[in-house]
Amino acid sequence: MAADYARRVADGEGFMPWQKRERGSPDEVSFRAMIEERKTRLLAGRAPVCHPVTLTADQVAQARRHIASEPWAQKYFAAAKAVADYVAQRDDAYLAAMIPELTPTNPYGISCPNCVGRLTQECSIYYSGGTEWDYRNPDVIRCKACGQVLPDARFPEEGRMVCPRTGQTFTYYINPAEQSHPEDRSGRYAWKWANYPIHVSFEGILRERKVGFMIDALHKLGVVYALTGEPRYARAAVAIFQRLAHCYRFWLYHDYCDSYVDCDPMYAAWHYDTVPLEWKRNPCADAYGDKTDGPSMVRNYFGAGRIHASCDVVSKLMGICRTYDLAHDARDADGRPLWTEESRAKVERDFLLEYIMGAERWLGGHLEATNLNNKAGRAYCAVAAIGKCMGLPGYADTALRGYEALLDKAFLSDGHSGESPFYSFDGFLSPLIWVPEMLDGFEWPADYKKRTGTVRVFESDTKLRMVMRTLLDCLRPNGLYVPLSDTRVPHGPSLHLLEIGLKHYPDLYGGTMPTLSRGRDPSEYALFNLTTDELRRDTGFTPPEVLFPAWKAAILRHGDGPGAACLALPFNNQGIHLQNDSLSLYYADGGDCILGDHGYMCDTPMNGWIYSTFSHNVVIVDDAEQEQWGRRVPSLRMMASAPGVSVVEAESNVYGQCGVYQRLAAMVKGPGSQTFVVDIFRVRGGRRHAWQCFSEIGASDAEGNGRRFVGLDMPAEPPLPNFGGSVDPEHISRLRDARRVESPPAAWEAIWSQKSRRYRLHVLSPADAVEATNGPGQEDELQVGRRVRYLNVIRQGENLASTFVAIHEPGGTGGETDMPIIRAQRVDVPAEAGPDALAVRIKSRWGTYFLLNRFDRVVQIEGVRFRGEFGVLCVEPSGRRWLMGVAAETFKANGLGYENATPSWSGRVVEKSADTLTVDADKPADWPATPAGVTSYVRTAADTACTGFPVASVGERRIVVGRFPLIDAARFELPAVRCAADPR
Repeated sequence: MAADYARRVADGEGFMPWQKRERGSPDEVSFRAMIEERKTRLLAGRAPVCHPVTLTADQVAQARRHIASEPWAQKYFAAAKAVADYVAQRDDAYLAAMIPELTPTNPYGISCPNCVGRLTQECSIYYSGGTEWDYRNPDVIRCKACGQVLPDARFPEEGRMVCPRTGQTFTYYINPAEQSHPEDRSGRYAWKWANYPIHVSFEGILRERKVGFMIDALHKLGVVYALTGEPRYARAAVAIFQRLAHCYRFWLYHDYCDSYVDCDPMYAAWHYDTVPLEWKRNPCADAYGDKTDGPSMVRNYFGAGRIHASCDVVSKLMGICRTYDLAHDARDADGRPLWTEESRAKVERDFLLEYIMGAERWLGGHLEATNLNNKAGRAYCAVAAIGKCMGLPGYADTALRGYEALLDKAFLSDGHSGESPFYSFDGFLSPLIWVPEMLDGFEWPADYKKRTGTVRVFESDTKLRMVMRTLLDCLRPNGLYVPLSDTRVPHGPSLHLLEIGLKHYPDLYGGTMPTLSRGRDPSEYALFNLTTDELRRDTGFTPPEVLFPAWKAAILRHGDGPGAACLALPFNNQGIHLQNDSLSLYYADGGDCILGDHGYMCDTPMNGWIYSTFSHNVVIVDDAEQEQWGRRVPSLRMMASAPGVSVVEAESNVYGQCGVYQRLAAMVKGPGSQTFVVDIFRVRGGRRHAWQCFSEIGASDAEGNGRRFVGLDMPAEPPLPNFGGSVDPEHISRLRDARRVESPPAAWEAIWSQKSRRYRLHVLSPADAVEATNGPGQEDELQVGRRVRYLNVIRQGENLASTFVAIHEPGGTGGETDMPIIRAQRVDVPAEAGPDALAVRIKSRWGTYFLLNRFDRVVQIEGVRFRGEFGVLCVEPSGRRWLMGVAAETFKANGLGYENATPSWSGRVVEKSADTLTVDADKPADWPATPAGVTSYVRTAADTACTGFPVASVGERRIVVGRFPLIDAARFELPAVRCAADPR
């Protein structure tokens, strides 16, 4: 029956021949009665509220001062007032047109039928803002890429989906492929969003835009009313509230896979997984599979709702509640209340409580807070707003419990969620932070038994402070996130996160807004909560070098200001919203991306490539993806930072056939913000190792883009392909146009270039072959068809052991003269130094660097004696020398340095506090004092995985760490960091 039902629905049929002709089943009726009784009990037991509670007189006065003197505030107020004035002048017919009775539809899969596959990609322009809609011309939507206006008779919505029980019929466009196969309504030929077949309804998306605008207008009406006191704005708000209460109650529950539930929407939200087959409707027959209980695509509240198919945009309830609060006691010019008892009751029951109760099952049940996923914060902030504005302490308590659980369970000890930076902060934190902000100063009623006193979360919650500080540490110096894993490129924190940080943590955020705002005007939050001095104060933003011990990623930095250098080495544990990119490199210099990460394209076909190991700067073993789940246990091997060089080394077991998969990155620091990076990647096991590198420099959309080779006779490059908006896997998930050199020399260079920048790669590794290719380089939905140039250094053999050595060197526009490196070479190392020992000499304009790594025995090379893990000797142009050794027993160069020193301090952890390890081994007698500007990192392990913490101080059997709280540790190892220099 399921297959027959699916075909009939896709053909536009309403009631099935076997279906009972009913409008409401006994289960629906009884459930609705229970919900209405619950509303009655809540409203009868609420605490008194002295409105307004969301804006104080001081906040309103602050906003008026800004508007009187600050251009950004005047601009904000003028824009808000323009919308408020426009809406306040409309009549009931306008409200009916803008808030229609027919349910809005899913906007995610919108495609432009005029230019899809050519200028745009299917189901991608929602995320890119690739359409334009104007509230003054609300019945059309325009594609930005080609100018096509929709709806259009050339693209008729001939598809129909009928929901007969609720009397709603939806239309949708049938694309050309489906038109060519009229017998097939399986969804096979439909456009795809997140691999789901999608049928776009331009009329339905217009309904979603209109309703969204009216909800935003409602918020603006409340703000303008608070600032002006003019009753007409409150009167318009009351009218919108009443229209929303009339319509919202009956809008159908639908998901982002185009499935609708043809029943009472509250019943659907609470029983989405158990409703009968005939109540679930989808225009694709394959959506039902072989199930008898309904479409497999119907999602819970995570991907469903009534207004919008993702948590029902429930976070908008904050703005809705603020306007309700501000207009609660509004009167007209004659002093008559704008509300009647009946109108207020309908709005509270059929809109405000109806809206929040639709989320409750998803959160765990009525007044429950067990959902801790990365969208749950959107609902908890709405719950907080309902609790505060309607005098419902049970909801306020629920919001705080959800906040507390999310912060505790979703965020690691280092303030990161374990997902990507974007999902940690703009996903988890961005909505969640509104809970303590909304409830700040909330007084628990005297008769409320669960909590007492006043809510002051920002003052009391040390974990929140940690998370807010970690947000700053995840930024590049220009205020954008370091784009690791599912972090969009380029993307920075939402303004309200920064502004709330400035208000509550001025010691962390003070002086950063001019940089972190990135030219954006302050937000509404700043209008009411921050002074001009706070917003203008500029002390610069220079984030520190950091190792996240729980998230497991290291960021090295050099320089000040937006152009400072930034290098990231992620070696994360397994987790969602992480990619198959353990030990990849991200490198930015002078504000430009040198070694990139494609970031995140939400739910588009390009994400398959972006997630893949094959799109990252890593070593690919046996042409296979890294393992993301199961046995993955990454570890820190070493980290140290100093003014002249910083180094990090990590390992990961993402290839089961490899006993060694380790990468060391050393950032050499020159004048100003100039750097280059020495990159050593060791791999043992498998039969094919491909060291892969690509650069954002020289991409196909850059003027004067190209790449050339020095010391390598690479065949000429064909023109980069332009596949436009194609989502063919051959075009968006493959390297192509391979050119190959067999048996390359042991040292050569590749130079990526464009008009404004260059990047030179020095390869100092023997290999069997080198391949040059190009691959997809799309970082967002607007970079349609962008390509970047890849390079693979390949070794092959049985039980293969490889050590890849490279140097990444950013440059400017001045040709060879503005590249810092003059010559780079591997130095022969005597066999007695050990199988992994290597040495590199780099002659640069800043000095000559001699880098040594993994010497098992003392060996002398060119006057330098060394044994240890890592060492750098620099001879400056003036002849002055300095050196730094990490876990090195001997490092001596013509009288400079040391010999026979203790390389590391290790043992078992006897006791651990938040910041102190008490250990079983005495501090070595020759343990060095830490030089100024140098940070060493202690490695700790509870099982097989190691992480690290910056060392603040050491005692005889005590190691005190800084920045992050310690996590479980049974063993420790502290590599000695020793520095020496000639007198100045």
